[in-house]
Amino acid sequence: MNNMLIKIIAVLLAVMVFLPSTAYAHRMVIEPKEDGKVWVGFDDGTTSSSVVVKVYDKDGELLEEGSLNSEGLFNYDAQSEAETLIAEDGMGHRVEWTVGDEAAYSDSWTKWLKILGVVIVLGGVAFFFTKKNTLKKSHS
Repeated sequence: MNNMLIKIIAVLLAVMVFLPSTAYAHRMVIEPKEDGKVWVGFDDGTTSSSVVVKVYDKDGELLEEGSLNSEGLFNYDAQSEAETLIAEDGMGHRVEWTVGDEAAYSDSWTKWLKILGVVIVLGGVAFFFTKKNTLKKSHS
């Protein structure tokens, strides 16, 4: 049982480390094109139809919200008090851009930090069960 538990945890760790690597291999981008128009996609040039862009003013009030067109472009009212645009694809990618700045990229290190946290928790569980089984055998 002890060896089986270690094998199961090893397989889970391998799946968590290697499979998500393709999903986390690219960052989301907001790139200004002209006043009132931004391109939203990934640094490999692809876009997603599931992206939702929200436009906020300097006080954090939502001004408008919408989806991308087929080319990955989002139009917002440049005459409004727009300060910040936040794009999310609903699958963990999120990027925030301040109007007037150059292109903004999502942070990919936070996803790796979450993966590391899960690996540490699973390692702790494996350690706990290993010690528990070792104590049972020593008392027998």
